[in-house]
Amino acid sequence: MNLPVVRLLPHPQCLALVSMCLLGALSRGAETEAETAVGTILKEWQGAAEHKAQEEDQLVARLVALRTEAVPALMKTLASADEGTPAVALIRALGQLKDPQAVPALADVAAKGRKTSERVAALSAIAAIGGGSAVPLLLPLLDDTGSEVMPAVLTTLAGLARDRGIEVSLSSALYAAVKGAPETRQCEVIELLSRMRKRTAEPLLLQFLTQGSWRVRCSAMRVIGNMGASRGLSAAVLNILRTSQEPLEVKEAALALGRVGNVEAAADLIRLLNSSNQALREHALCSLQQLSACSFSGDPAIWTTWLEQQKKHGPEGLKSLTAALAAGDAKLAPLIIEDMASFRLQKDKVVPILLPCLQNGEFRVRAAACNVLGQLGAAEALPPLVGCLLDSSPEVSFAAWRALRHATGKGLPRDYQVWRAWLEETE
Repeated sequence: MNLPVVRLLPHPQCLALVSMCLLGALSRGAETEAETAVGTILKEWQGAAEHKAQEEDQLVARLVALRTEAVPALMKTLASADEGTPAVALIRALGQLKDPQAVPALADVAAKGRKTSERVAALSAIAAIGGGSAVPLLLPLLDDTGSEVMPAVLTTLAGLARDRGIEVSLSSALYAAVKGAPETRQCEVIELLSRMRKRTAEPLLLQFLTQGSWRVRCSAMRVIGNMGASRGLSAAVLNILRTSQEPLEVKEAALALGRVGNVEAAADLIRLLNSSNQALREHALCSLQQLSACSFSGDPAIWTTWLEQQKKHGPEGLKSLTAALAAGDAKLAPLIIEDMASFRLQKDKVVPILLPCLQNGEFRVRAAACNVLGQLGAAEALPPLVGCLLDSSPEVSFAAWRALRHATGKGLPRDYQVWRAWLEETE
């Protein structure tokens, strides 16, 4: 008797299970093969009579050529490394392979490594891999890492901070990690903030300004002077200038206020010209010259006269110029704009008036606006000034470049891409 043939089709879940088993077996096979390859390469290395720097580079290249399948084998070998194991080469290879699963093992070496060279290499590898998973593993190192490794810890954290996704959380975690630390450690972390974006670093700098010791505040003000400051941060520095009894702190406040262009500090800086402390007088004069774009001597009477003249350029005068500018006379507009440069004490009101002039159809108006914005040194004018580097008029492009150099103190070339990259880094 002929019976019908019945085909048994496997259930979809069974197919998935079989597929997973096959993939697992292939993966284990690849890892075993990679582990064998790593062992062979290291034996050849250990069998050599001597090792030179270029030979270590070749060793790293051979390990990296094994690709990410070798990461578990490299981690296992690193965990059991002895004096004869080229640990730094293993660490460098893990960094170049950029596999996040290696971060915990590298962080362990950074914290407990036998040699400084291994710890520094581990930190460099973590920076190369990137990602937020390393941050909580590295923060404890701020408490107990020796001075030899601390620069590498800070450099690694600075590298991780370039990731916009973790920068804010890193900023908050940094302050929590060093709030009760010695002054020197807090100052080291403040220096790290100078390599972070301004909008992220500012809240943390404000905390150091309001809660730190006077030495910590001095470090914060040095960073603020180089980075620039928002109105709130600048106001905090001005308050220190007015209230501090520590000459060194007053000096740093005076310098920072000059660099960030806080014209509200003018009267206080003039007062310091009468100080018996020569250093304070010199720094106050330097800041006044930056604020005013004038090269007067340190005679308080001259600066008092300048300030009185500035006060005469009051709201009514600015209102009159604004109305004349709105009249739309293309020939008079550049002259009106140039007159606005004398309203330095009202910079916050002048800048919003000038920014739309950068879009004016007359190139002379755009160029004049660039010039005055550069003289005023307004931070909010930097992005549009960078955009003006692409202006169709060479006169406007040059004026924008000159304004950027004056406002920032940066000697960058007349290249839009270069300035755009700098702007993204600082923002």
